[in-house]
Amino acid sequence: MTVLSHRPRGRIVAFVASALLIVLVGLLVNPARAQDGLPLPPHWFWGTEFAAFENAEIRAVAVDGEELGSTAIDAGQWLLYLTDDGSLVRFQLLSGDEIYLSRQYELRYGELTLVRLSDFGAAQSNTADTLSLRIIARLLEDGRIEFGLRDHAGLEILPERRLFPTNALPQRWLHSSVIELSGGVRGRIIARRLEGGNTEFGFRVSGYDDFLPEQRYFPLDPGHERWLRSSPIEIPTAD
Repeated sequence: MTVLSHRPRGRIVAFVASALLIVLVGLLVNPARAQDGLPLPPHWFWGTEFAAFENAEIRAVAVDGEELGSTAIDAGQWLLYLTDDGSLVRFQLLSGDEIYLSRQYELRYGELTLVRLSDFGAAQSNTADTLSLRIIARLLEDGRIEFGLRDHAGLEILPERRLFPTNALPQRWLHSSVIELSGGVRGRIIARRLEGGNTEFGFRVSGYDDFLPEQRYFPLDPGHERWLRSSPIEIPTAD
């Protein structure tokens, strides 16, 4: 993913003029011709009325937890532009010891999107000695189970390898790809099929015993495409 960020100059007119220029370029460039080497216009996101958070950081985050780019609030405004058509992104507002998480947006070439302060949820602590997580899981139509994490701010993190197979051997722990989290935490979701057919899951961090939440069993028939979540687990941070 290509990520471009721009620190605003304090004038909303400059934002709109620049964004309109990108949109006009988008009208001239057909995304289907990207294979010919033509550039594709980014998706511009901009915010106003953020004066209460002057100089705070705005960070774009993908659904797998990867940071895509960041900028700072200047004169109550900010601007960030990203490219990866069809991807989903959320924004984090980091202010002192607090973090706010926005709703989810879909990236689309050449679009301009206003992000309002009201699009962000309630503040969460950003300086705890532990990282509070929940494991989430859902049953897919083909019978496999998809696993992910949900952090304290409500951000869903989906590792690259996250599908539990239908033919897994009972009692054998399988694990996801590595998940990079804040606080220096690196771990993997683990899961195993039990003799009765339910699936047990947890989180594994090197140097610790496996973290097994109290509510950690995925039922045989939970319904398709509905995310279920574990009870919280507290992971010590390395920072």
